[in-house]
Amino acid sequence: MARSGLRAVDVPRLCAEDLDRRGGEVVGRGKGGRVGRMPLPADVGAASAD
Repeated sequence: MARSGLRAVDVPRLCAEDLDRRGGEVVGRGKGGRVGRMPLPADVGAASAD
């Protein structure tokens, strides 16, 4: 997840719904309700599917 640009504190907050494997994105929620979309590397998406 470090390659996706997420901070270490954000990773435990991720839900399965935050990983869009088809769209190739990780949806991150930040302060103030901000939503950011970052690319999801193919190997990370495959690992999360396992």
